[in-house]
Amino acid sequence: AYENQTTPTCPATTTLFVDQNATGNNSGDDWPNAQPDLALALSDAARCDVEEVWVATGTYLPGSERADSFHLAPSVAVYGGFAGNETERDERNWVSNPTILSGDIGTPNDTSDNSYHVVYAEGAAGTVITSTTIIDGFTLTKGTADGPGLNSMGGGIFCNGIGSGNECSPSLSNLIFQENTASFWGGGIYNQGEGGISSPSLTNVVFYNNTADRGAGIYNYGYNGISSPSLTNVTFFGNTANRGGGMYNYGFNGDSSPLLTNVILWRDSGIGPEIYNLDAYPTVSYSLLMGGLEHISNGGASMVIDGGNNLDLSPKFEDATNGDLRLQDGSPAIDRGDDSAPGLSGIATDLDGNPRFADWYGDNINIIDMGAYENQTTLYCPSTATIYVDHYASGNNSGDDWPNAQSDLAVALALAANCDVNEIWVAEGTYYPGNDRADRFNIVPGVAVYGGFEGDETEFDDRDWIAHPTILSGDIGTPNDNSDNSYHVVYADGTTGIPIEASTILDGFTITAGNANVDYPDNQGGGYYCNGVGSNSQCNPNLTNITFLNNSASGGGALINDGYNNGNSSPSLLNVNFFDNSAFTGGAMINYSYLGTSSPNLTNVIFSGNTAVSGGAIHNSFLLGNSNPSLINVTFSNNIADYEGGAISNEGDYGSSGTNNIRLSNVIMWGNSSPNGNQIYNLDATVSITNSLIQGGIAGIYNEGISNVIDGGNNIDSDPLFIDAANENLRLQTGSPAIDAGDDVVCPAADLDGVIRPLGTACDMGAYEFWGLAITAVSAIDAELAWQDPMTSCTYDVFENSEPYFTPATPTYLNVTSAHPLNGRLGDPLTNYFFINRATCAGGTMVYSNTVGEFDFALVPGSE
Repeated sequence: AYENQTTPTCPATTTLFVDQNATGNNSGDDWPNAQPDLALALSDAARCDVEEVWVATGTYLPGSERADSFHLAPSVAVYGGFAGNETERDERNWVSNPTILSGDIGTPNDTSDNSYHVVYAEGAAGTVITSTTIIDGFTLTKGTADGPGLNSMGGGIFCNGIGSGNECSPSLSNLIFQENTASFWGGGIYNQGEGGISSPSLTNVVFYNNTADRGAGIYNYGYNGISSPSLTNVTFFGNTANRGGGMYNYGFNGDSSPLLTNVILWRDSGIGPEIYNLDAYPTVSYSLLMGGLEHISNGGASMVIDGGNNLDLSPKFEDATNGDLRLQDGSPAIDRGDDSAPGLSGIATDLDGNPRFADWYGDNINIIDMGAYENQTTLYCPSTATIYVDHYASGNNSGDDWPNAQSDLAVALALAANCDVNEIWVAEGTYYPGNDRADRFNIVPGVAVYGGFEGDETEFDDRDWIAHPTILSGDIGTPNDNSDNSYHVVYADGTTGIPIEASTILDGFTITAGNANVDYPDNQGGGYYCNGVGSNSQCNPNLTNITFLNNSASGGGALINDGYNNGNSSPSLLNVNFFDNSAFTGGAMINYSYLGTSSPNLTNVIFSGNTAVSGGAIHNSFLLGNSNPSLINVTFSNNIADYEGGAISNEGDYGSSGTNNIRLSNVIMWGNSSPNGNQIYNLDATVSITNSLIQGGIAGIYNEGISNVIDGGNNIDSDPLFIDAANENLRLQTGSPAIDAGDDVVCPAADLDGVIRPLGTACDMGAYEFWGLAITAVSAIDAELAWQDPMTSCTYDVFENSEPYFTPATPTYLNVTSAHPLNGRLGDPLTNYFFINRATCAGGTMVYSNTVGEFDFALVPGSE
């Protein structure tokens, strides 16, 4: 009924200025006279000789009706991020001047009345949209495509290239797609290439918390046509769909072959959580995908083309939960991209506007990072072959010495992987691998990592890991709530082509609070995952002076040694405790050798309080593989299996060509329980037992299938007389039958406490050597006291008392920290003296000797 009387005019220049707060004549000729309505400005750009649209900071709505959208004009570049006074495009800053295109046109935060599509790119109306059509520097949010037909697709952008001869392939740069939704396809972007072409190029783009039925981030529809976008330095996180949380590619009877380079896809969800393909052929290069390429779901005739250099490691975002997808120092995505990626031509900055190609390792080699953001930190390799780590250091974080120690162990490990580093020294404290459940401490092949330093030592032998506990904890979320803990606290990857051998050492740590409770492989090895999977892979590190405490998993609560598929995972464990870990199989450890090898060597090891259904402490699985662990001076106590093998379960398969010959020497198994084999359960396994104490004896071992127990002799079944098994003190009391009952041939040089073996006539069984600190009065004239040194790390104190009974409450105290024996000389004799010796050893352990006396002597003057 009414005719619009406005006579449209075109701007005087090829650049049209937009500012919702402008108060001039709205011509769009300059900033003072900017057009306040972006939708109207885009309409003007489509009919006028406009090349660029500059948009000032603010939140812009496409209209008041749900069908309203911002319509891109063919061959026009639209740039956001201006303050509103710039004269050059390069002066803009889209981080400081956020420019938001929002579909929240109705009741605020009520999505039921939002725009179906925030942006609409129409390449099927007679004019194609190619790479000269640009949108750059915006956040697109709150598009809600929940209407009928095509209005159920493309909440953020609907890119329409449907039909023969039509195309929608714009350039999308420096964009954030956040909280857009589609009831059908493409929460962030829907690329409609049916019968035509819809293949945008995306650079420096984030997709965060978008939702759809399929393709929450992007849906590429190439039915009878082409939809093969190019993605370079794009990050997906937290997008949710029934299929294809990050991206869905459909190419039936057409082509959907997206090219992904330097892309991160992490923690999206759905079937095919990162990528779902149906008759599609994406190429993925230099990218990081959660679960790796094998985690991509493929339907129909789909195939993923591996362009190489892809990762499956936590990207270590700064704060992904709150949308900060920048990379932390030490992220594996740093310097791991492809500088020659097709979308990088002319691109010098990242999504923050910071320089690309930053030099993270200080080696003057500038390599692009993966993802939308470039880490801007430059860390230099340490000046020595040792990196110092101290959580409380306040220096320059170079890691060159204790005052300038690196404060983050994960960063130190990343440096060690790229620098000429042999050792990492770690001061006491609690260290966390990151803030994502997939974060872990990644072991570096050939590097020795030592804990237990106070933080001022100059000599390696000065450390004391008991006095200075160094804890690696997976309790990264809510304290004491393991539902948000790290899947693996420590990870050793021997599948990269660089074997993990004995020179790779972890020594002097407590590993705790790992919880591997999701899908394989993140349901194995809560404390430590030793990955030797695949032909020519090898994970055979040394683990020394380690305590695994309160870790959990489906398999191997504390440790998995995974030698699956012709691999090898056979670490050596010396002086290791496994306390209170749990799993379905292998409460503390699982040795998995299906089609491979897993034969660890354990010496001076304790398993106590671990629980599982099968294998309360250890589960050996050897179907078609080899699992032949060696256990020397190992103690098992109070481990529980609900079904089989209270201490150990050994399982193969009837007729399997695998081998399982577990060898036990000087081992104690006492107080473990299970309905089927309190101590050991065997299925098609061979167990050799020598000089060991097994509750229930050899006859009590539960055997099924083709199992065999070889009695190597000198085995006993008597209470070992632990000092306090209920509190995990498994040292031996006087009179224990395990004392002097071991085999000296295999006996290690020292026990778990560092006590020299053997002290008696033979090595003791179990992880601890019994020692009663004995002193003798060699000479009653000179009062020469002599005793045997059981440990190199002990100091000795002698107490004396002149009454008939030694009274420790009021002794005269003599410090004896030098070489013994203690010598006194004749002088003014005192009668009826008694002496007692006390050893104080590593970690504060104290042992008292017998009492000697009474004889006359005088002490050297000044010694009292």
